[in-house]
Amino acid sequence: MNYYDDLIRNYQKVNRYKDELMTVDGFFQLPVSNKLSMELAKNIIVSENFKKILDIGANDRKFHKYIPDQCMYYSVDQDRSFIHDFHDIREVPADLKFDMITMFAVVEHIQPDIFINQFLPFIQQHIIENGYLIISSNNIFHNLGIRTDYSHVKSYSPRDLHAILRNFGFEKVCVYRISMIKLRYRWFFEILSKTLFRPYSIDYSPEICWIYKYVGI
Repeated sequence: MNYYDDLIRNYQKVNRYKDELMTVDGFFQLPVSNKLSMELAKNIIVSENFKKILDIGANDRKFHKYIPDQCMYYSVDQDRSFIHDFHDIREVPADLKFDMITMFAVVEHIQPDIFINQFLPFIQQHIIENGYLIISSNNIFHNLGIRTDYSHVKSYSPRDLHAILRNFGFEKVCVYRISMIKLRYRWFFEILSKTLFRPYSIDYSPEICWIYKYVGI
């Protein structure tokens, strides 16, 4: 089944899901977190007592350092310069289920049809009911955005990725703008964003983190 073409054909449904998250002008109302996406994921693992995690596009397995020792961590990455449990999602056993699946700074490197036709059906198959999917990516409203890396093939607005995930049976827990600017200075950048920057759709937060729960279709 070609899920990508199906989304195109059902544009009105997708568009309705987009407006669930926010209107076009509502971007600057999304909450800002000064925690890294990996830290946010770690907090959920601890609070939900998750036991089994799959990290897609794990690179150097950095996320493994964030999770509790009793949690089973599996990594997938095509880069063979690091040791990974799997080098392709097709290598993951069909009956292996995970409490959480993460994709940190990965989705922007994947062609949209491949992400929608291969990765999301794979995630559906391998995530438990009420399991968490966490995706982080560059913020298209940040001045650097997608332009700083030639390997970026697609960047998603918060609304677009929300609509796609909703079509695959995921519900929003939270969508964050991620910024490492210290809290005592953030008010200044918030004012700039909502006044001077807003007409030009520019934001100071370089990253977006989507935190979603799988409830099924």
